[in-house]
Amino acid sequence: MRNRKAAALLSGTIAFVLNIAAGAAVAAPSDWSSVAAGCVPTGQTTQMAVHSTTAGRVSFNSSATGSIVLNCPITHAVASSNHMAALYADPDGTGSGSQVQVSLRRMSQTTGSVTTVATLNSNTIASTTLGRRSVNIGGCEGHVFDHNQYYYFVQITLSRTVGTSAVAVYGVHLRNAIC
Repeated sequence: MRNRKAAALLSGTIAFVLNIAAGAAVAAPSDWSSVAAGCVPTGQTTQMAVHSTTAGRVSFNSSATGSIVLNCPITHAVASSNHMAALYADPDGTGSGSQVQVSLRRMSQTTGSVTTVATLNSNTIASTTLGRRSVNIGGCEGHVFDHNQYYYFVQITLSRTVGTSAVAVYGVHLRNAIC
């Protein structure tokens, strides 16, 4: 009798622990990040051979001009995010010689149409030094991700018209910030 009670207690305890572990495993995180070099350059960017990567950073080759477009797949199920940040350098701030745009985008799993959820644009920020800048996504509630209907990615576009501008992007981060 005592062995049956002990076995039942042990069995119940194991089931309880497994339920907690299973619940923790399926809970979607609210953070996602990537170094810029972990993103995929578009075909046009690769063909033009205008970009270089160093220690996670993406920048232009020597005196190249034009655009670098990177797509960063969000590879795990983020539940929600109200904050998108990027570490980048745009040496002319609001000027037109260089620009960094970071956009959270989603693609419909049924139609393939792509929409932009939020964009961080360096030309709206006067700072000309390397720094982490951010944009709010959907207020304090944030953007709720629907991974059953959409594929999500972050698209980073670096542009420069002057071959000496040291525009670069280091990484991007989605998270839930405290409001």
